[in-house]
Amino acid sequence: MRILYINCSETNFPWGAECAVGQELAQRGHDVVDLDYRRERPRLYRLFADGFEKRVLPDVIFLQRGEQFPVEIIESFRAPTVYWATEVWWKEQHNLLLERPELFQHVWVHDRVMKRLMMERTGAANVSVLFNGYDQRLFYPAYQECQHDILFYGALNQRRMGILRRLGDFDVRILTNCYGDKLRQEIQRSKIVLNLHFGEARDFESRVLETLGTGACLVTETLADEALDAGLVAGAHYVEFQRFEELTERLRQLLEDSELRLSITGCGHRKVASNHTWAARCNVIEEKLMEISNVH
Repeated sequence: MRILYINCSETNFPWGAECAVGQELAQRGHDVVDLDYRRERPRLYRLFADGFEKRVLPDVIFLQRGEQFPVEIIESFRAPTVYWATEVWWKEQHNLLLERPELFQHVWVHDRVMKRLMMERTGAANVSVLFNGYDQRLFYPAYQECQHDILFYGALNQRRMGILRRLGDFDVRILTNCYGDKLRQEIQRSKIVLNLHFGEARDFESRVLETLGTGACLVTETLADEALDAGLVAGAHYVEFQRFEELTERLRQLLEDSELRLSITGCGHRKVASNHTWAARCNVIEEKLMEISNVH
């Protein structure tokens, strides 16, 4: 199968999901041609007007992320097209492509909320959920001497800062704009990683699988239903809280009981390592692309 994979693989290298997915598809014997649309944005119209698709001759076009990707170019595609809206668009951003599901043979979205909203707004039947995975080549357990009890990494807003300020009695390390080997090592050096939602809505952040994949103990606000779909169970694979008082109680318990903490950590890691890598997600992706392209 020849795939024109339009994504941000160069821009996000090596941490973007597309980096792992594209490599996995190539390792399975498919001919993958990457086009980083963010890097090529100034000349996208010229590129396709000059016959880029005809030169590639793809069996299927696979578009990932896609913010501000020109609708006119998609309308000109000859090959069948599958869209993967990796980002959590329903929260704060608008994505015009999700208003036009008829442009695609299939659309994957991040979660059930986005699927429901799309179906309500457009009546689309060609939408399904493809939730997070993680790259086991980048997030993996390795012994590092613990330097902090608790780590929070990610973007900060008023809600998250309000919770973190109230944890003044705990040893909490806060990281923003941290990626790559440094992030993995910071997770490995922490006894607990704390996951806080950006807003009041429940989510299934990439942080969840990255933490479990790296072999740290995850303490999180109640996760979205995608966690259940992933087979992750609170109390077995991670620790959950709803109120601040529950959070402090859970943190103290886990910091005092290393045997309990390590048991939950081990169970969580084994679960995600066997089922939730980006390579595992490629089973679903490959099957749908082959179905759409009619290549078997």
